Amino acid sequence: MKIFNASYETTIDTDGLQSESVLAIAAAACEENGWAIDYVSPSGILAYAKTGLLTISNEISICYTPNEVIIKSANQNGSPIAFGKNKRLVKRFIRSYKEQQSTLTADEILSKYEELKLRFDDGEDYLAPEAYAQRNQKVYVLDFILPGKGYFATPVIAWLSIAVFILMLLSGVSALSPETEAIYQWGGNYGPATLNGQWWRMLTCAFVHIGILHLLMNLYGLFYAGILLEPLIGTKRFAMVYLLTALTSSVLSLNMHPDVVSTGASGAIFGLFGVLIAMLTTNLVHKQLQKTLLPNMAIFLGYSLLNGMREGVDNAGHIGGLVGGLIVGYALYPSVRKHASEKAQRLVPIAITIGIIAVVITGISVAPNPQGAMPEELEKYQKRMQKFAQFESMALEALKFSDTSKESVLSELQDRGIYYWDECTKVLDSVQSMSLPEAILNKNQKMLHYVALRRSSYELAYKQIAENTNVYSSRIEELNNEIERSIIELGGELETSDNQ
Repeated sequence: MKIFNASYETTIDTDGLQSESVLAIAAAACEENGWAIDYVSPSGILAYAKTGLLTISNEISICYTPNEVIIKSANQNGSPIAFGKNKRLVKRFIRSYKEQQSTLTADEILSKYEELKLRFDDGEDYLAPEAYAQRNQKVYVLDFILPGKGYFATPVIAWLSIAVFILMLLSGVSALSPETEAIYQWGGNYGPATLNGQWWRMLTCAFVHIGILHLLMNLYGLFYAGILLEPLIGTKRFAMVYLLTALTSSVLSLNMHPDVVSTGASGAIFGLFGVLIAMLTTNLVHKQLQKTLLPNMAIFLGYSLLNGMREGVDNAGHIGGLVGGLIVGYALYPSVRKHASEKAQRLVPIAITIGIIAVVITGISVAPNPQGAMPEELEKYQKRMQKFAQFESMALEALKFSDTSKESVLSELQDRGIYYWDECTKVLDSVQSMSLPEAILNKNQKMLHYVALRRSSYELAYKQIAENTNVYSSRIEELNNEIERSIIELGGELETSDNQ
């Protein structure tokens, strides 16, 4: 198992003592320092030192070999930073060991060893020289980001996400704030599409990100969870967990926000943390490590969920992934626990997969189907509305006369005002033929009515000036009042100006 953390290791001479005496003296030294002894074998001791109420515990391993005693202190949260604490703990142990070696009698050493023998584990000796060397092999940066034995799925998922992001950039998608249509085109989860045949979006959305910051944050969470979880449950189960919790995240998102394009690995990453929490509450992990990691993970997840309450974040996806992960984690335990049968190792993951897929199918069947527009249609609609706003502004400019001569005013009303109102009508007519929600199409009808009123008022103003008469004044006033009411009915979103 690879552990990516800060550590300090040194050796001391056995002084000719046998393993029994070394273990007894080492145990007495740990007890003197108030460290909790968690594991004992014929080859050594694992103890945990907690140096503060809210600080991370450090694992102290004492491994006996015929010629020397290997002492190592390592962080228990995967952190690469220790600020010298591991070295101080090792030196403290050596001082206590030397003191106990000089003060303990032969009978006391024998009595202490007899106590330790009662705690020997019948299973694999994790501190035997060969096992210790494998467990404590040096880890380099490339081990962190490249696939390897026992740590394969995490970097593969990370590189797939990075590859998708690079391809998005090469296709012209913004690195900081991609448009909704682009996210949809690359596999975002969107109710009207996902619930009408494109079910694969529930998985592809876990590899698509909304900008570089979103990607980096999710990669951090993925590596943090992967470093701890993948060596614990195995690569195949880890990959299975990622995909299944991506599904539970997506299905809850579809039920809560079916008309929103959602994407990102965060739902599946919450699922990984859910599984990790489940494993940390079983006997699969040392109790001291449970006490260390669970509070820190609770703080991390609590902050993430609170942060997810802000606008634009799909917290339903986070919760769906977390709950799915907890369920999968507890269901998975029988296949990863110590001495699990071969049958359990093979059948439990299959049963979990079938169960989660059944839950997802049920969730899809009850999800509200908005039958809304596809994002590309909405994107086209927004662009046409931008063009409409430009044409409307140009039409209204016709009423701001810089030259008040009769010929100039008439030209402005005809060639600018009426012309651009006709262009507005063309834009709105094109919208009416699009596949858009009924609410948008109804609003579009009201806007067509608004434009018709505007155009009629310009025509009457043109006639009144051209014929040099006031006969149209009352009708123009009526039209202006109708225009005001139309603007209010539309929510005041249209550009307004003083009516002439």
